[in-house]
Amino acid sequence: MDLKQQILHEIKLINENNIRLIKHVEKLTSILDKEKQTKKFTVQAYLKCYRNTSVDTLTAMHIGQKVTSICNKFNIPIEKIPDTRYGKVNVYDVTVLEAVINKEYSHLMKAT
Repeated sequence: MDLKQQILHEIKLINENNIRLIKHVEKLTSILDKEKQTKKFTVQAYLKCYRNTSVDTLTAMHIGQKVTSICNKFNIPIEKIPDTRYGKVNVYDVTVLEAVINKEYSHLMKAT
């Protein structure tokens, strides 16, 4: 095999690996999307689980207010759960949290 054939063979192998990797990532993304559809989180829990970060209480409150507004506007249920620090806190659908944070607070978040 001459050098040109070796390079072409390596390119073919790389492309095949990339195709397999893309299919794997698509499968994992699909699984995560399905998982997120049924999950509800507090603001801080979402940030910890999905963004590996946290924000101060005031910022979490502002995020919560925006998420609450969207949930109310589109009739998306908000649940309350007991919290040792605040008595009760709101639990939101993960897709609404994600949308608000991606749109308005992405500059504060670490990428994961």
